[in-house]
Amino acid sequence: MDEDPIDFSALDPKRDSARFERMVQTVVMGARPPAAGLPPLLFGLIAWGRSAVAVAALLALAAWLPSLGRRSLGDANSPLMAGTDPVELVSSWAMTDDVPPEIDLVQAMGGLYAH
Repeated sequence: MDEDPIDFSALDPKRDSARFERMVQTVVMGARPPAAGLPPLLFGLIAWGRSAVAVAALLALAAWLPSLGRRSLGDANSPLMAGTDPVELVSSWAMTDDVPPEIDLVQAMGGLYAH
């Protein structure tokens, strides 16, 4: 075992007092809140709000894109479904109490439609 003590003087931050004082002042200035302008909490909320709006817009776009490719809802080959508004079609069936047996109402309204 070595009997000589280890010299830790190179690790002493106070050996250069001017440098140590500048380092302390830099830390203190960074810890202070800004003198003018909005508080940091408000900056955080604004940034979070912008992110939330961007995510909501992307989700809305993703939900809307599949409907762009559809010309009509339901089976395009069916004469009962081609080129008609699904709400108007189902409303007319309900008013006349005449729902065709070969039509699926969920598909007529556009639900569960995979393209």
